[in-house]
Amino acid sequence: MPADTSRIERENAYTGDIDSSGYKVGDTIPAFALYTPEDKRVKIRCVLKKRKPVLLVSGSYTCPHFRRFSSDIDSILNYYKDQISVYVVYTLEAHPDIQAGPYAIDADIEINVQRLNHLQKIYCRQPKTYGERKAAAKKMDRALDINADILLDNPENDWWQHFGPAPNIAYLVDTNGVIVAKNSWFNDTAAPSMWCSIDSLLGTRSGRCRP
Repeated sequence: MPADTSRIERENAYTGDIDSSGYKVGDTIPAFALYTPEDKRVKIRCVLKKRKPVLLVSGSYTCPHFRRFSSDIDSILNYYKDQISVYVVYTLEAHPDIQAGPYAIDADIEINVQRLNHLQKIYCRQPKTYGERKAAAKKMDRALDINADILLDNPENDWWQHFGPAPNIAYLVDTNGVIVAKNSWFNDTAAPSMWCSIDSLLGTRSGRCRP
């Protein structure tokens, strides 16, 4: 378990292609662990032994896209109930207050995002220690009232490094650990919704599938 005093690794501004980063559909996820804000270790491989697929969605409080669709994560959790395990993975803050974010993006985009965060009174600095990361995740949970379990990336940012730096990426993993669907932006209208992917995997008809 990471110590609260463990320093969060600083990441250089990401300049690559978010859509092609991370793992791909058909890849088998490696054995890895994430942590709850209450200091419990969660091994995804152990979760899969329950014979339920897993939906992993990354996010941070300062990401407007994540905030916009956070309720949809809970809708998926509520609809599929015991058929699927759903987790939010809290990682680097996408647009921290005052400090530079982890993405090399157009200055006008950053200004617009910060303006929106200001209007919505979203202020969060980039955590420097693991203890600060836990506190930030709890603050996000209280503000957005997320029902899905929240897991934290470790101080070395292994999720960010391996699953991809996209601020609101989503992976649907089958019970064998194989990625069957990936959204670089969770439920973005430019791609088939995760509802479609889950319905296809489970053989259900949610009525929420958007091709």
